[in-house]
Amino acid sequence: MPSSSMLVLLGFATGLILWLLDRPDREYRMESDTFFIYLLAPIIFDAGYFMPNRSFFASIITILIFAVGITIWNTIAIGVTLSLLPSLLPSLSLVPLLLFSSLLSASDPVAVIAVFDEIHINDFLFVHVFGEALFNDAIAVVIFNLLLTMYNRGIRDLLISGHVLGSLTAAFVFNALASVVLGVVFVVLSSLLSRLSVRDNSAGAVFIYIIPYLSFLLAYALNLSPIITIAVCGMGMRRYVEANLPKKNGETMRQFTKTVSHASEAVVYLFLGLAAFSSKANWRLLFSLSSSSLFILFSLLLTFLSRWILLFPLCALLNLLGTSEKKLTMKDQLLLSFSALRGAIAFALAASLPNQMGEKSLFITATLLIVYFNVFVQGCSIGRLVDRLGVECKERGDSVETVVEIRASSRCDSPGGLYSFFERFSSNYLDRLLINEGRKGKWTGKYEMTARAEIAIQTKRGGEEVNSIAEEASKIVQKRLNSLKDEIEEVEFATV
Repeated sequence: MPSSSMLVLLGFATGLILWLLDRPDREYRMESDTFFIYLLAPIIFDAGYFMPNRSFFASIITILIFAVGITIWNTIAIGVTLSLLPSLLPSLSLVPLLLFSSLLSASDPVAVIAVFDEIHINDFLFVHVFGEALFNDAIAVVIFNLLLTMYNRGIRDLLISGHVLGSLTAAFVFNALASVVLGVVFVVLSSLLSRLSVRDNSAGAVFIYIIPYLSFLLAYALNLSPIITIAVCGMGMRRYVEANLPKKNGETMRQFTKTVSHASEAVVYLFLGLAAFSSKANWRLLFSLSSSSLFILFSLLLTFLSRWILLFPLCALLNLLGTSEKKLTMKDQLLLSFSALRGAIAFALAASLPNQMGEKSLFITATLLIVYFNVFVQGCSIGRLVDRLGVECKERGDSVETVVEIRASSRCDSPGGLYSFFERFSSNYLDRLLINEGRKGKWTGKYEMTARAEIAIQTKRGGEEVNSIAEEASKIVQKRLNSLKDEIEEVEFATV
């Protein structure tokens, strides 16, 4: 059983005890602002910091199409289908139903990280699932806020037209681009500060931990996507800020980032378990055998069906267009269709619905049921599905030779991609500006293996020549590893 499921069970047990003791739920419930402001930031920063950047950029077009297309489709398909079933809840109008379906469309990157980190899925699938969840959440929140504004203005019915879809897409594009730009600004700021404070390690460490959080808060205050902003911040800081740090400080930063992320993740799932006993959820609606219980069960069913209906034709089209690093096999598609996990983000959005909305309790109960189904049924079975399908997974501590082989063999037929262009631009301009001259050599040596493989890829050299360059790079790195091993043995001998 995944740790996320066990933490929710622990939350159930704690909530049951507090409920039996008749404690008011305000003492243990999680408010949406608490989740978004305090708990979400370190989890997403950690995911961005350890993101396999090359795989991510190689499949960025596919990821964006998944995020935009599937999110808009899910919002419309679930909301409109529920509105066409008046026997369920005839009093519900379209805008509240679209609000509900938009929050269900928010695949949770926290849930994805919790499950996929434990099964060590390969980078190609991880960046597709996590990248989709990252941008999917951004557009889902944009749609949710637009619909919430309509609801607060008294609009209850909406005619879905090309103009409406165009407005939603334009709003997402602006939101996402602004969020990315804000993240880049804070990457530059943190890199410059770490470069200038290279002699004062304590000051540099303070900047490193505070600046990403400031970027998250500013994006949140500006109604942008704080998730995209802090993920971009993490991806950039891994390259530029860590290059300005002493080796020991860089390792400390990675360990601290992981520790805070896991702690925040644990608190999130504990509170999801506690939420079952809060006054916001009304489980009598589920077990009443009425139209409300049918509404909840239909919502759960539609959440799965709507994704399956679009995903497979979309994957076939994208395979024809060649938008991804490699083609999505049927095994990949089955795993992608099963990996859209809902979690704390969907619940936090449901909890933020206005109190005057009469259906709020129903929507929260339905959302919690879907979240628990994702956590226990999908979360517990996805590892077995990976084994049954024979999907490739990463081993702990992959060797350097394995990484060289992956870097050198992937995308040999596609020179000059987005990531390669960025590598050249960064080496020629950004590294000079953001990385301290005294540490640039160490940074270059660390990535010499990747650079040599990328040169072969960019110039469209044959497979044999690519392999020879990869072997040469492997020898260089192996020498460095042997040197590091000798240094470790010297330190161990000195401490005895």
